Amino acid sequence: MTTAELSKVESIAEQLYGPSPSQEITQYCEQMKNFYLSNLNSFQDLFNSYIKTANSHFAFWLLDILITLTNTQYNNLSPQLKENFRNYLTQIILNQTNPIHNVLFIMNKFCFLVITWLKFDYPENNSNFWNDILKNIYETNDANVKLTKLNIILDLLITFDDELIKFRHTYTDFEGIRSTLIKDHMRVNVMKSINAVLYQIVSNEEYIEHKIISKTIKVV
Repeated sequence: MTTAELSKVESIAEQLYGPSPSQEITQYCEQMKNFYLSNLNSFQDLFNSYIKTANSHFAFWLLDILITLTNTQYNNLSPQLKENFRNYLTQIILNQTNPIHNVLFIMNKFCFLVITWLKFDYPENNSNFWNDILKNIYETNDANVKLTKLNIILDLLITFDDELIKFRHTYTDFEGIRSTLIKDHMRVNVMKSINAVLYQIVSNEEYIEHKIISKTIKVV
């Protein structure tokens, strides 16, 4: 598939999610989706488009494919492609500059993608995932950027609680086993750092916007 073909999806994505999309639009987008689910080494096109787009409908479409791919095909990726996949997720979080994440349903969808990935690959192949993010937050000097990153980590933790502790959407034996493994690893290796971040937020609540305080309380 070419960049032009993804650009076409971007131009019609709002109609796709509108009240009555045409059969032509629906079929074209489904064809594109099936291509990416069948050609695993092309997922990088989806991430690259996601990083660049300002179109929330297109971003939603991209994330939807990436989530489906993760759930159904991630274990079939080569070690190198898995590393590329992990790197995309981490870099999107650490270098978050796309205002698309200010759109609530996109941020929720992105967090769902990250937690879906965690089920398959953490902690075996990226045991430093959480600590790398937290370290990056501590080392960020720009106050506004730091608040943006804090907001993302809180959204990730809330989604983690929803999907791998409370199982609000699905529960399978696989998810139960993976949840226990992930939580056990985080309890030993990550929770101290997470608690330090949460304490830092609460201790400076008079300087931090209300929505981040609210999310912190929810996480706690």
